[in-house]
Amino acid sequence: LIVTLMTALGTVLLPRITYYNSIHKKTQIFELLKKAFNAVALLAFPMAFGIFAISDNFIPLFLGVDYFSSINVMKILACLPLLMGFSSITGTTLLVSIGKQKEYNISITIAMIINVAFSFIFIPRYGYIGAAGVTVLTELCVLSFQTFYGWNYIKESLDLMNLLKIFLSSIIMYIFTDNMQGRFNATGFNMIILIISSAFLYLILIIIL
Repeated sequence: LIVTLMTALGTVLLPRITYYNSIHKKTQIFELLKKAFNAVALLAFPMAFGIFAISDNFIPLFLGVDYFSSINVMKILACLPLLMGFSSITGTTLLVSIGKQKEYNISITIAMIINVAFSFIFIPRYGYIGAAGVTVLTELCVLSFQTFYGWNYIKESLDLMNLLKIFLSSIIMYIFTDNMQGRFNATGFNMIILIISSAFLYLILIIIL
């Protein structure tokens, strides 16, 4: 879902930001980036917290007990919607649009080197847990470097109050989801009802906060 959203946003924003950059209208760039960050955060935060919350029951229910050891992998990878969503904005949408293709390539290259190096270290020792950790580390490196290169634009584009509202709503949703799982039998139907209820709670919180 996040990848689909960012593909759509990138298709729309890339030419517009490129145009505004060519005529030196940074205010419009900041506004477009703010909308992009808010859109990604609105989906990515609840997805990350939701995946982490339901993983203990989701894996045994839908994949079977043979995949029980994958629960920790799912929890580790739960943060990927956030990392990949934001890095899509900081990378292609921002750096490439404002002519920082070199910096964008540097961030990808460094992350690739880190991925290969740490894969050799951690995967033989920790297996799929190590692979999941390296994947998250790689995405974090991409986002960190791209944020550094585009910080002058990013710092003017972050709606901190709105991001805080989304974060708090996601935390409350996580607490609700995590607590409710212990109050009913873990069945596929109950899990679907819980996911729908949690999403509904999140939407209400976004509206009233």
